[in-house]
Formats: sequence, C-alpha cells, structure tokens
Amino acid sequence: MKNFQKLALGILVGALAIGFSAFTGTTKAEKTTASVFYILTSSNQYQKYTGGQPSEDGCEDTANHNCVIGFDSDQGSTIDANALPSTPTYQSSTKGLWSN
Repeated sequence: MKNFQKLALGILVGALAIGFSAFTGTTKAEKTTASVFYILTSSNQYQKYTGGQPSEDGCEDTANHNCVIGFDSDQGSTIDANALPSTPTYQSSTKGLWSN
C-alpha cells in the first residue's frame, strides 16, 4: 500500500510540474548585460534609446536588420546599421523598424 501511495504521489507531482510549465509565458525581452540600447529608426540607422531596454512589441517587420540592439557601453547617439562598431551584446529576435 505504501508503494502505491509513493507511486501515486510521484505521478501527481510530475503531472503538476508538466501542467504548470505548459502555461509559463515567454517574454520577448531577454535578460542581457547590455546597458545602452539602440532602436532601428530607418532602414540603415540605429538611434540611441534612453528608456531602458525597449520592448520588441514596437517592432515592425519592414527592414533587414535587428529591431533592437544593445551594447555594454555607449556607441554614440546614432549607429550605421551597415557598419556596427562591434558585435552587439544584445540583438532582438525581431528584424524591422521600431515604430512604438
């Protein structure tokens, strides 16, 4: 009888773990070490964003570059998207212009 209770409890705990993980949402903004963010405001230019890490909800799929990029240090007020000064610490998964 004790083995049956242990088995039933184990199955219940496993089912709960799977059930709860099925409803865990994902966030678009990943955690990053970047502290300075830039948003793509035209097809080839990033502009410094001063409000923390921007949400990718403002991205429109209308350009070939990542919508949001981030660096550990300030890279200036604007960046040419075709000539990045270094590899960004953060790159959004969404490509396109930031319109929010």
